[in-house]
Amino acid sequence: FLGLALQADEELGFKVFDEHFGGVRQRFEQQDRLQQAFGFASPFIAIRSLSAALSGTDVDFANDFSEAGETYRRNMVRILNDDIIKNSAGMSTYDAEWGYKAGAGLWEKVPAFDFDSPGLGTILGRNLQPIAALLLWFLGSLLLLRWAVRRMQVDV
Repeated sequence: FLGLALQADEELGFKVFDEHFGGVRQRFEQQDRLQQAFGFASPFIAIRSLSAALSGTDVDFANDFSEAGETYRRNMVRILNDDIIKNSAGMSTYDAEWGYKAGAGLWEKVPAFDFDSPGLGTILGRNLQPIAALLLWFLGSLLLLRWAVRRMQVDV
């Protein structure tokens, strides 16, 4: 019963966590997209957004990592609770809670945490707005340079 109760509590917690953390995550993503839009007003902002993405310190990367970590945690807890269910059958709740001991074999069932960083294509795909802003700034500076060169007069 203890393992079932623990897993049921986790399942309820998942729903609450997903709802509340999902809202916070969505707000961070909206703020990041708004900031990226300001890259058209300042190349510094576009460079900062793209640099953060390429170095793995942007909102998207943080969300990818936290999602992978939460998925791993949920799987690990499920494995632990399944072990309690199987190995405390027939025990009273008190004995199951205080007398249950996990063996080394349990931890061998828990896989190592493995996070695969998003590839360059994914990163660039997520950052089309800052890339477009930088391209526009670059083209604008070329046009301005061309205009300045045409207006320049050389006195010999």
